Amino acid sequence: MNPKDDTLDALYEEPGAYAGSTRKSFVCSDDITLLIAVNDAKPWTASSGSLMKTWTDIASDLKANRRFKVAKDGQGCKTRFDKLTKAYKERTLAAMRRSGTDEEFGECEQPLEDILA
Repeated sequence: MNPKDDTLDALYEEPGAYAGSTRKSFVCSDDITLLIAVNDAKPWTASSGSLMKTWTDIASDLKANRRFKVAKDGQGCKTRFDKLTKAYKERTLAAMRRSGTDEEFGECEQPLEDILA
């Protein structure tokens, strides 16, 4: 797979690829929930020694959130957040629209704007 394709194509897998109450892949609603949690926790304000603990705490909070259906640890949440911010900065977030509605992407872009402002 081309590394550039990873930024776009690998961010979302086919809907319904995983059954059950949790999934391995993110969908747009999971991204929105993740971005809201990250914006609340503000891990970028954590000291370098506690950065991963902050991400672990974010992942724990997300596991308790019934709207978040992805089984990810702190590193997985951080990786997804990094991919979302990179796609937003490169203006490729719109290319991911195939996996969500216009309304969901509007909801996804607003927290990214707040975080990156």
